[in-house]
Amino acid sequence: SLGGGFDPAVYYQGVTTTVTITVQNNIGDPITVTNLFVDFSWDGDTSSNGWDHDFGAGTVSPGGSTTFSRAITPPSATPGNYQLEAQVYGSAPGDGPPGPCNFLPGNVELRSLPPLSVTASGTPTSGNVPLPVAFRATVSGGSSPYSYSWTFGDGGTSTAQNPGHTYGRPGTYIARVTVQNSVGSTVSRDVTITVTVQPLIASGQANPAEGDAPLNVTFSATVSGGLAPYTYQWTFGDGAASTSQSVVHRYTAPGTYDAQVTVRDSLGSSVSSSVSVLVRPSAPQVSMLASLQSGVAPLTISFSAPITGG
Repeated sequence: SLGGGFDPAVYYQGVTTTVTITVQNNIGDPITVTNLFVDFSWDGDTSSNGWDHDFGAGTVSPGGSTTFSRAITPPSATPGNYQLEAQVYGSAPGDGPPGPCNFLPGNVELRSLPPLSVTASGTPTSGNVPLPVAFRATVSGGSSPYSYSWTFGDGGTSTAQNPGHTYGRPGTYIARVTVQNSVGSTVSRDVTITVTVQPLIASGQANPAEGDAPLNVTFSATVSGGLAPYTYQWTFGDGAASTSQSVVHRYTAPGTYDAQVTVRDSLGSSVSSSVSVLVRPSAPQVSMLASLQSGVAPLTISFSAPITGG
């Protein structure tokens, strides 16, 4: 005799499902299966009007079992309980030509496909640039497998279910995920992301800030906020200039100089900072010079006292 089972017992309208029929051989001889016919009553008829599906051929060893599979797409029939019928068409040694053996009548349930829905989130939803955001899509209903299409509102895209994306400029962005299930239904959800930028702040330093001429001063600029990269423009109060963030400048004349650095970020914002440098005259230096250092008396010597600095 034959036995067996089938799986699954629950189906959804229009959703292609792999149906598995297991044939159990309870006799002492192998069974050669030439056809395994299957019929579902949800199409409005029974096996008496012809079998709906043929799961193919195979061999079932004595006391063993063989699994037959096929993808089935249920129709849009009224949800409810229906009957599955199966028939093995085959033979055992000494049986003569292949013949039919009905077995495995059973009940299956046809259900409506739950509506496809998705929730979308981003963590965090606000912050300063550059802002990395972890996005997540959670799907329910519909029919798997699902496909995902994300747009982040700044030209970036992803097909991952839970992508990460970094926003490089301030603004308000609408990130959208569109989910499609296996039967072609789609649904979308949006996430609003707000990206801000800290105020641009610059501070100029001079080291040393005072000293005697000639004076070498190291200037440097410290920047925070805004959006990198930054550009720098130094003026030193004596007509000289530089575009370096840090620079050494030499003052040769005494005086008080206002050095200024202007910093501009990639968004076009700019800010300036000044630092004062005092350059003092160098201390006077006197040298005593003699035309002769020695000689025979009477000795005439010329003396001079040149002065430098001051």
